[in-house]
Order: sequence, then C-alpha cells, then structure tokens
Amino acid sequence: TESESETETETKPDPESCAHTFGNWQFAAVPTCTETGVRTRECSLCGKTEDEDMPAGLHTFDGRACSVCGESMTGMEFTSYGDGTCCVKDAGRVRGDMVIPNYSPEGDLVIAIGKNAFSGSFDSLVWPEKLTSIGEMAFSECNLPEGFALPDGLTSIGKSAFAYCRRITKIHIPASVTEIGQNAFEGVTTLTEITFGEGIQLPTIPACFAVNTPLAAITLPDSVTTIGSTAFAHTALKELRLPYSVTKIESMAFADCTQLAAVQNTAGLTHIGPEAFTECSSLSELSLSDGLTHIGYHAFRGCSSLSYTEYDGGYYLAIGENPYAILAFGRKDVTIAGLHKDVCIAV
Repeated sequence: TESESETETETKPDPESCAHTFGNWQFAAVPTCTETGVRTRECSLCGKTEDEDMPAGLHTFDGRACSVCGESMTGMEFTSYGDGTCCVKDAGRVRGDMVIPNYSPEGDLVIAIGKNAFSGSFDSLVWPEKLTSIGEMAFSECNLPEGFALPDGLTSIGKSAFAYCRRITKIHIPASVTEIGQNAFEGVTTLTEITFGEGIQLPTIPACFAVNTPLAAITLPDSVTTIGSTAFAHTALKELRLPYSVTKIESMAFADCTQLAAVQNTAGLTHIGPEAFTECSSLSELSLSDGLTHIGYHAFRGCSSLSYTEYDGGYYLAIGENPYAILAFGRKDVTIAGLHKDVCIAV
C-alpha cells in the first residue's frame, strides 16, 4: 500500500499550473526600526511559497515611544484589515512635513490611505513603501508640496482623491496604476501637465482631470481604448495626439476646451459621443476616418473654426467616403432626404 506522504504528493497540483490559494503573509525575518525584513506565504493547494522584502520602520512601542529608537508614536489612526495590513484612517489636519509610516503601532503594514484621511498644508510628503491604494477624497483641498509625486506600486486612486488641491503643477501616473476614480484631480487650478508610466494598463481615462484646470499638455498611453465622459472638459488643452488604440470618445470628453486647435491620430476612432467636442471654438485640424460608425448629437456644436458643408439650412462636417457625418447646427425642420452619401446625419 502507498504511504500517506506518497498519496499526498500525488494529489498535489503542479505548482506551475496551480491556481494558487495563498494564505496570509507571515514574517520570516521581522523588520526593525532601521533594518528590512522578509515575509512569506504558502499556497494551501500545491505548497508553493512566495517571499517579499519588507521595508524597515517596524517600531517596538513602549507607551508612546519606541523602546529601540525612541521615536514617538504617530498621532494617526489606523484600521486593520485582519491580515497583517492596514490603512491610515484619520490623520487630522497637517502642517509642515508629513511622513506616513510603513507600519501601524500594532505592526500592520500600511497599504492604503482611507477616505478623507488628510487635510491641511504639506511642505513635504513621504509615502509608505508598500502603498497600493489612495481612497476617496484622501487629500481633497490640501496644499501639497511642489515636488509632489505619486509612489511606484500604487494601483488605485479614489474618487476626488486630490480634488481642488493646490500647488500641484505636474502629475506623473505610475505604470502600476490600473484605476483612477471620477474627479480624482478635479479643480486642481495649477495643473499644467500629466504624464503616464511606460507600459501602464489603463484602458479608460475617466473624468478625473476636468473642471477649470490649466492642463495644456498630455501624452496618453497606448493602453487607452476609451476616453470617458467629461474626461478633459473645461481644460486648457491646445493639441491632442491620440494613441491608435483609442476607439471611443464618450460624451463631453473635450467639451468647452476652447483652446484645443488640433486632434491628431484619429484613425482608430469608431465612436464619438454626444457633445464630445462641443464649444471647442479653436478646433480647426481634425480628420475622421472611414472606420467611424457613430457620432452623437451636437458632437461638434460651436466648433466655429471647422469647415462645414451647408445643405438645406443645416451645416455638416463631411468625412470622405464614410456615410456618416455630423449635423453641427441648423433648423429643427431640416430634412435629410436626398443628401449625398458623404453628407448624411449619423443616427
């Protein structure tokens, strides 16, 4: 008869093909105030283990101070997730320099910043080394340092996380980010430039930069397929070069971008939503491809710098051999009967 160990070995899946179910992380080498450590976890199905380096900064608090280095306990509040990790819950009003610790006083690794966590004015900001998530309105209306930068490893930026913050002039979105919430950078009146990390996988640009920002330059990553509703509305964009991956521009994506003069690389577009470019009065350079199959109502209303074709009281933007075109503006009783195939209203 087979031994129990032999039977167990035979029933374990191959680690290379196993759909791993890892347990909680455990310290293999505990970090200290100044020394890094290692944590490990094991798959309950195949027994494969994973190791990860852990940052220094795990204090041993005795009362209000660390018994090793003497550092005072932080005044922040933390919420444990019960798996050795936590988020910063409430840091109150801040003035001056801010260091968000790598660990809570209880020893949980800080991986998130919670909703409405901070307010005030920062001269400098140091992030936790394993931070992955910044919550809704986490820094809303704060004065952030002029050298402000988002940390590598960050995956999620919540709704209105940096809305109406001051002193931010440039934002670099790290390649690790996969989600940006609505209005994440709304009303940042000093923001002029946005860049994205190479290889970022961000298929949709949501309405995260809109509303009265002086944003004038942006280079979109090749992973983007959709520019969401009101994504860049009311900004100061002057020129836009789309990646060939973009197929869809949703409603009001560039509404009231009155300085936008040129939209380039539109060959991949198949869908332009309602009012997508409404009131872009400086827009004069635009080429729409034969692959376009949908144009929403008033998509180019108020684009007075574009050249139109007039027919029966309506003004149309013809697009070559494609049987779709835009009724930019005209009488309510305008008829489309008998229009040339290059000058048809999209439905």
